[in-house]
Amino acid sequence: MSLSRMNPTDPNDFQIFMLAQAAQRRAVQNRRRRLSKKRLAPVSKVTQSVRSATQTTGDVFETLACQYLKAKGLKLLARQLSCPCGEIDLVLRHHSILVFVEVRARNGTSHAGAAASITPSKQIKLIRTAKWHLSALSERFFAGITPACRIDVITFDQGRLQWLQDAIRLGQDK
Repeated sequence: MSLSRMNPTDPNDFQIFMLAQAAQRRAVQNRRRRLSKKRLAPVSKVTQSVRSATQTTGDVFETLACQYLKAKGLKLLARQLSCPCGEIDLVLRHHSILVFVEVRARNGTSHAGAAASITPSKQIKLIRTAKWHLSALSERFFAGITPACRIDVITFDQGRLQWLQDAIRLGQDK
């Protein structure tokens, strides 16, 4: 029955109308509740502490890379920055340069080295992620002035660390 054919004085029509209106209000409230949970839900401590073996290994190599870069004079600004585009392992400052760092490790020799695991699609993700965070990092650490940037790669091949400075050019975003 359409609303134009409803008779407001008929008790049955009025009851149907009131039920439909209440259902619509509940649906809107549920949708708002769902959306607010997606945006504002804090990550529980249980979720933060549960990491896969691969993630735990990655954390160890990121820590080693961070210690190495700090010893070389860089200052850590952030770790594991993520966005819809992807994730960047480390963000550091070297004098007036903002340095984004991807950390890769390979223990075996069956595949190419750790640097070869950064495919062109991964490079595009890194560039887009860096651009995503650039304005917020500039505002927070460089007084709103966009600094010179570069993307470095630190590889661990069979335990040997190699630092590839400016390994991925920001200008090659497609």
